[in-house]
Amino acid sequence: MMNAHASFSTTDFAPAMRQRQWAESAKQFVRCRRIIDDTSDVRTFVFSAASGHMFSFSAGQYLVLHLTIDGTRVTRSYSVSSPPTRPLDLQITVKRVKGGLVSNWLHDNLRPGHDIEIEGPVGRFNFDDLPSEKPLFLSGGSGITPVMSMLRALTDRASGHDIRFIHCARTANDIAFRSELEALAARFSNVDVSFICTQEGSAWQGPMGRIDGPMLLRLAPDLHQRTSYVCGPERFMQTVRACVAEIGIAPSQYHEESFGGAVGNSMPPQSAAA
Repeated sequence: MMNAHASFSTTDFAPAMRQRQWAESAKQFVRCRRIIDDTSDVRTFVFSAASGHMFSFSAGQYLVLHLTIDGTRVTRSYSVSSPPTRPLDLQITVKRVKGGLVSNWLHDNLRPGHDIEIEGPVGRFNFDDLPSEKPLFLSGGSGITPVMSMLRALTDRASGHDIRFIHCARTANDIAFRSELEALAARFSNVDVSFICTQEGSAWQGPMGRIDGPMLLRLAPDLHQRTSYVCGPERFMQTVRACVAEIGIAPSQYHEESFGGAVGNSMPPQSAAA
């Protein structure tokens, strides 16, 4: 079992290094260092600051990309999927969407060594402002990215929080970070991970179908004692809102970020629709 008191954070770095951190709302260029294929249509882009600065943000926040595509300036928001406990890298995880201008451009054109301009960090949907000792991270599709940042931050710190993580995907092959999530659940006794698939796939024997109140309570029977952090496409969010309202979860125990919609604690990232 990990020592619950063994922890570290960006505040452990020397003051001279802290002065070189990413400042809120500041624009800067970042360099793509690596690309990871998470699924057949999801890629993680790993950046470092071209200036050499470290990245300082709260788990759950997002950044704004400023791109030029076919001669036109375009901006899109993407949640950071990496944790603030790893300040030398900044990662976004992007699903290729049919007809999505920016997601397709990133998949087809961005390569290691290329620089792009970003702005941030942005967003009130973050674990520093909305802490809990018993978090439930609940995500659908591309909504996994901000809650993955939260989970990674907590496990990097060996925090001892009582964590449940539930992710809904189309099929088992569409579960981003599956191997990492299963490894975290195996390593940390305080981390429980569940997946739900909405479509049948080969060798999948876990929960099936769209999430509803009874399924949510089966996977998180102590839901009333938890604070929920929820993110996903708007249809998913509508379903979850209806579930928690029916179950009777207090508004103070529910926080959300909705990709592509107006509901949430901040201007929403658009990685599920761009």
